Amino acid sequence: EGKPQLPGSESILRLCDNSVRRKGGLLLERKRQAYIAILPSVFTTGNLFFGFHAIVSSVAGDYLTAAYSILIAGLFDVLDGAIARLTRTPSQFGVEYDSIADVVSFGVAPALMVYFGALTTLGRLGNALAFFYLACAALRLARFNCSPDFPKTYFMGLPSPAAAYSVAVL
Repeated sequence: EGKPQLPGSESILRLCDNSVRRKGGLLLERKRQAYIAILPSVFTTGNLFFGFHAIVSSVAGDYLTAAYSILIAGLFDVLDGAIARLTRTPSQFGVEYDSIADVVSFGVAPALMVYFGALTTLGRLGNALAFFYLACAALRLARFNCSPDFPKTYFMGLPSPAAAYSVAVL
């Protein structure tokens, strides 16, 4: 009341207020989209965590927990891809991050579980056998990422998670 207003200033203020609301809504929408975009990576992080947990459990000699951790990592691996497709947020970052998590969960973790559980008595041969499994898993994942000729729903050879499950259930 105490401020003098120019003629038409009320409509300008209303226009600015609507603009701020639209921009604020746009910012909220962008934040929502950002949260949705990182959701698959949260599940990939779960995959990585359970792979790491399997490694720690193997080193501690708790092979049952290690095996369950590998299986749970596989569940997170399935969910991260499904959520990326569902939310339409697949990205090259997600593909690369998923591959790194898969090498840990389905390469390093099963190799160490078998090494500490059964191969330590073989000395260098045990090292070589565990490393061979790890190298095969890493090469399989790299080949899957680099082969544009095949659709990603088609698998050539045994997928790394399936190989890890085979090792985990022994």
